[in-house]
Amino acid sequence: MHKTMHKRVIAVVIAFVSMLCTFYVLGATAFATAEEQEEPHLSLNDFLSEMEITFDEYIAIMAAFEDDGIFPHYLEKNASRYEEFRKKNSGMSESTAIAYVNVNVDLPHYENVQEVPEQELSSVTILVNKHFSLPREWKEDSVAYVSSLGKEVNEEAANALIELREDLLSAGLQMHVRSVYRSYSSQASGYWNMGVAVYGQERADTQWARPGHSEHQTGLAADVLHQASTSLSGSRFETTEEFTWLNNNAHRFGFILRYPNGYEDMHGYDFEPWHWRYVGVDVASAMYDEGIVVYEEFYGKYLASDVLFRVKELIIEQRALAEAEELARLEREAAEKAAAEEAAREAEAARLAQEAEDLAAAEAAHRAAVQQAEEERARALLESEAAEKAARQEVILLSAITILLTAAIGFIGIRFYRNIGRRGNHKH
Repeated sequence: MHKTMHKRVIAVVIAFVSMLCTFYVLGATAFATAEEQEEPHLSLNDFLSEMEITFDEYIAIMAAFEDDGIFPHYLEKNASRYEEFRKKNSGMSESTAIAYVNVNVDLPHYENVQEVPEQELSSVTILVNKHFSLPREWKEDSVAYVSSLGKEVNEEAANALIELREDLLSAGLQMHVRSVYRSYSSQASGYWNMGVAVYGQERADTQWARPGHSEHQTGLAADVLHQASTSLSGSRFETTEEFTWLNNNAHRFGFILRYPNGYEDMHGYDFEPWHWRYVGVDVASAMYDEGIVVYEEFYGKYLASDVLFRVKELIIEQRALAEAEELARLEREAAEKAAAEEAAREAEAARLAQEAEDLAAAEAAHRAAVQQAEEERARALLESEAAEKAARQEVILLSAITILLTAAIGFIGIRFYRNIGRRGNHKH
């Protein structure tokens, strides 16, 4: 009895534990899936393709947003960190502070390290620093030995580096490529054996990248000097004409000075005038044109996945607003056109009505004029007839008078002659 009860208890416990394990696994999977869904990745190329814009248009759009008082790279989740970072860097512009925080420059080095997203590993704009690391065994497929450089280099960067060197040499200057690609293990050896072992870790971290955090592992970073035999640290490369030339021209070939002087707190290393990083002509030229000298700032403002998602939302909202405004404009123009057409129809109707009125008035005036003319003609005719009648009567009267006068004169003449005759007869 006790044994049976014991077995039942054990079975229940086992079943309960199994159920908990199942829930844990399912919960962990669901959580991981939820995390993946919450933090999708958007690359620059995919962003430009989705928005159907060029890189230059993207930069112009960002500038237009800032001109309107909007920081398109502002991420609400980082609001408190922006404020704290600006307090510590009071002379820094708000836009720059936002950009730095977006790539964790405000956090302690090598804490909360994030692995570079898989989608970024093959991009020439990849960000590798003390906050973003590369997979231990990763090596980009496009990294290969380039005989003309005598080094393993990213293929795209190699072509640009060769063109840059040719242009620099044509200016009468010199350039020797000291180092480009380094594997994870090679970087580990240099960091531990030449850095930490000699200087201690704190000092080593200002001059060497920890393994997995070196740009050299991407094949995109090149250490260059003006003399082949000079050591990097003792070269004083920053005092040479070659360094000046690179500062003025490297962007034309897609290279930037990765660790500039005076920004050590931002990029995390001592000034390295020899360390030049290939990021592509578009990015390098945009940095040069805007006067942005630290890649972290540019990346946090333009290239970070969260920023691209945010800008995508803003562009979609802006386009929707523009479409609504365009629709409103078209509706307004259509209404104005309809109103103008209605006004034109009313004006035409008024014109026709006026013309009809004028025509009726003209016809009435004509009829009145004709009637008046007829009346005048009739009156003139009557007057003419009356005048003719009066003239006839006058002629008749004159004729009668003439006849009477003639008769009278004849009668008088006759009487006269008779009287003369009588007198003659009387004498005889």
